[in-house]
Amino acid sequence: MEELTQISALELARMIREKRCSAQEALAAHLAAVDRRNPAINALITLDRQRATDRAREADQALARGELWGPLHGLPMTVKDGYDTAGLRTTYALPMFRNYTPARDAQVVTRLKRAGAVIFGKSNLPLASFDWQCHHPNYGRAKNPWDLSKTPGGSSGGAAAALAAGLTPLEMGSDVAGSLRVPAHFCGVTTLRPTEGWVSDFGAHQPPGWPRLSNHLISFGPMARSVADLALAMSVVAGPGPERWELPRRDWREDPTDGLAGLRLAYWESPCGARVGAETRRAFRGFLDKLADAGCRLTQAEPYDLGEAYKIWSQVEGFLINAGMPAVARLAPPLFWPLVSLAARPIAGADEFVHGLIHGFGLSRRGYFAALERRARIAQNLDAFFQEHDLFLSPVSATPAFSHRRPGRKIDVDGDKVLYGRAMGPFNCPTAAGGNPIAVIPIAKSEAGLPIGVQIGAARWRDPRLLSIAAHMETLADAQCGLARNFIASERPGGDHVKAR
Repeated sequence: MEELTQISALELARMIREKRCSAQEALAAHLAAVDRRNPAINALITLDRQRATDRAREADQALARGELWGPLHGLPMTVKDGYDTAGLRTTYALPMFRNYTPARDAQVVTRLKRAGAVIFGKSNLPLASFDWQCHHPNYGRAKNPWDLSKTPGGSSGGAAAALAAGLTPLEMGSDVAGSLRVPAHFCGVTTLRPTEGWVSDFGAHQPPGWPRLSNHLISFGPMARSVADLALAMSVVAGPGPERWELPRRDWREDPTDGLAGLRLAYWESPCGARVGAETRRAFRGFLDKLADAGCRLTQAEPYDLGEAYKIWSQVEGFLINAGMPAVARLAPPLFWPLVSLAARPIAGADEFVHGLIHGFGLSRRGYFAALERRARIAQNLDAFFQEHDLFLSPVSATPAFSHRRPGRKIDVDGDKVLYGRAMGPFNCPTAAGGNPIAVIPIAKSEAGLPIGVQIGAARWRDPRLLSIAAHMETLADAQCGLARNFIASERPGGDHVKAR
């Protein structure tokens, strides 16, 4: 049943529903793939074999009685290890929680289970979910199935690697500064960073005893191997939880589009003066040419001042990170944070990303609320921008996936050495400041066979229309990446080295 690990979540769910395969067969196929392939990539760090097997059997029994739990009935899947899972280890990639087991599920996990999903594992992530690589402080490094010497990206790197390796058909991740978008780009899969707040943050990235700090900039969304699978996941998880009482209650409703002709597309290539590698630039421009040939009207335009948005993003995020730190750090004197900045440079580098976060760490409460006011103006500018344009497009990163290295080290961009934060931050931090939905689809491959993606942004709360258009764009791509078939074909037998619950 190897083919069960290489089809879309939509098709697999349909096969289970139509009894062309059982939920138990689907789960067994994916667990077998994990046993064979995961030792090489370390994408999944925790498995829940027995409970998943029991639930898959219950799904088959329910279907035999004529009961359908929901659109994900019997579908095996995994979630990022930042989501609480009742009775199953959740580490948040923080050493003090390496063996923590929550008593409750995150709201997203609850909704997935109610829709019939069989959650059988948790995917790898970097320390505190805060790196564009993926090295868990306790359970090691995730690798990119397209090239094991390369990172799958971060922070949802394990999720993207598991999808590309055929270990899971559907994943749930999160994104503050590209944590969904960069791994999708590096691993050749699709993702949606939904409108901020549309997917509940209850029980996500919130260790016990810590305040909820996900009111701003973070978004929780699906990853998959097709745009249609993203829409399937969003039909289940969309809707803010009770903890976000201030947000409107919105159900997911499909918003089909006829095609691409006549769409008004804005694009930019080098935000904040960032260097873009030749292969990325060639892939991006080639994709724009295809869109123009399909009848789209293209304009080079930015939705707001991306440099200003980068500063605002950094100040708000830095303040929120500091709010979650121990009191000795939160109450540090003004001199403390400049000293931290100097100490951090040899480790994390010295680019706008680091400088901005350090500024945010030391921001006063008055300064924080001033930054939020400036962010509100960005959202207003974005609303006006989308009166004139349907979507915006930009690269996700300056390069395809780069090789594993220490945090903050430099990478090569066409012969220039660039801090890797500089290669990704300008593309992902300013675009998160508007809170609007952004999808990523693979569009090409590099000469070395590495995926290259594009990010596509739409107006807030227009996520269904964005995915409908992205599905049309998906058909224009030079490479339908999805699965790293060379890695799958060259797999070696291996034991299960991940820890069961």
